[in-house]
Amino acid sequence: MTINLLEDVAPASKNLGEIAEIASKIIDAQKNIDQIERQLKLKKQELRELQEIVLPDAMQEIGITSFELSDGSKVKVKDFTSVSLPTQSHIDRTKDEDQQSALIERRQSGLDWLIKNQGESIIKNTVKVLFDVDAEAQVKSLMDDLSKKNLLYKVSVDVHPRSLKSFIESKIEEGKSVPHETFKIFNGRIAEIKSGDKK
Repeated sequence: MTINLLEDVAPASKNLGEIAEIASKIIDAQKNIDQIERQLKLKKQELRELQEIVLPDAMQEIGITSFELSDGSKVKVKDFTSVSLPTQSHIDRTKDEDQQSALIERRQSGLDWLIKNQGESIIKNTVKVLFDVDAEAQVKSLMDDLSKKNLLYKVSVDVHPRSLKSFIESKIEEGKSVPHETFKIFNGRIAEIKSGDKK
C-alpha cells in the first residue's frame, strides 16, 4: 500500500512542510552525531599519545617514574603489552577478500603457534546452534544426536584476549621466540593518573 502524503496524511494530521522539517531534523541530528564521534575519536587518539608517548618520554628525560600533583593525584608510568589475534567474527565482518585471507592466515598461524607452545588450554571451542523458540525437544536431545540432525549451527575456535595476553607475556618472560606480527604484539609505556582527594 502506498501512502500519498499530500492526500492521505497531511490533511489528517500535519502538513507536508512539518513532516519534511522533522525529517531534516533527523538528518541534522545524524550529522551532528557523526561529527561528535569523529571528534571523540581524535580526542581519544590525542589522549593515547599523551599517555603513551609525551608524558612517559618527558618523565624518562628527567629520570622519574612517578610523582604527585598538588591536588594529590598520583602519576605513574608503567610498562604494558598489547596482544591480539583476529576473532572469527572480525574475519566474518571483513568485506575485502584479501584482508579476510590475511586475517584467516594470521589467526591460523597464531593458533598453530599456541598449540606448539603448550597454549592449547587457552583455546576454546564454541558451538552455536540456532533453534526456533518452540524447539525445546530438539534442544534437549541435541547433545545425543547433533550430527544426525539437519540443524543450522556454527562452530568457532576462540582465545580470550586476557588469556592470550597473559600466555604471551609468560612466554616472552621465559625467553621463548614469539611471532610478534602474528599476535600484533606492542610493548609500550603508559602514564596512569589516579585522582587525588584534595580540592
